[in-house]
Amino acid sequence: MSEARATAAALAPYAAGVYVNVLNDEGDAGVRRAYPAAQLARLTAVKDAYDPDNVFHLNHNIRPSSRP
Repeated sequence: MSEARATAAALAPYAAGVYVNVLNDEGDAGVRRAYPAAQLARLTAVKDAYDPDNVFHLNHNIRPSSRP
């Protein structure tokens, strides 16, 4: 497993993005890597409109803009 992590770390500077389905518990940093800024802004706007209280917060959470 350490070889896989070392290889992933070595390739990281050449990689862009990540598939959401392969994220572990990486929190906000993982979500930011998975979505380009424009797409994340659109998803945040949807979250603001339909889930401002962040009821659906499990998995890879996109936080509403009004929540920390």
